[in-house]
Amino acid sequence: MQFFIRPVDRFEGFSDQVRGLVETAADYGARLVVFPEYLTTQLLTLGDVRRPIDQQNRDLSQYVDDYIGLFSALSARFGIYICAGTIPVADPGDRDIVYNDSFLFGPDGEYGVQGKLHMTRWESEEWRVSTRVYPHQAPYSVDALEQQRLAFPAGQLVAVDARSGALLGMAASLIVNWHDYDMQDSWRTLTGRG
Repeated sequence: MQFFIRPVDRFEGFSDQVRGLVETAADYGARLVVFPEYLTTQLLTLGDVRRPIDQQNRDLSQYVDDYIGLFSALSARFGIYICAGTIPVADPGDRDIVYNDSFLFGPDGEYGVQGKLHMTRWESEEWRVSTRVYPHQAPYSVDALEQQRLAFPAGQLVAVDARSGALLGMAASLIVNWHDYDMQDSWRTLTGRG
């Protein structure tokens, strides 16, 4: 999904834009909508954009409940999967610690969360985003992986030449449950015709 990031003066401006894009995708018969990773950076314009970026990023975490409510309602209303980019989520024990979490919403409105594990230099140095650690989760076994119904990444790759700033390439990957699709389906079918 292409998403034009423009200033908004309230959360509803963001949700109206998202809602319009999801409605359009659903009208085309999409079963899966994937938003850009940094979708929620648009919400930075709700605050004072002259403050240090790490403070602005922490303030984004106040919109997590609104974000979850929006995407949960849209996925349930249209009966589709929505990979809703990422949003900073504050650590419950220390609001100065934030994680860059990706949410995948199912057709029933339920969702799963994947914390980003590998930060870009910008995320770690400028935004001061912490890496999620899952200390109580056992390592995956082959049997556990085979039982997974749906998996998704929390990031895309953009390669830029350090000297010239020229874009060298872009890539993204998404792992889906092929039981929802015919193995002969093209990528156009998977992405709602393009």
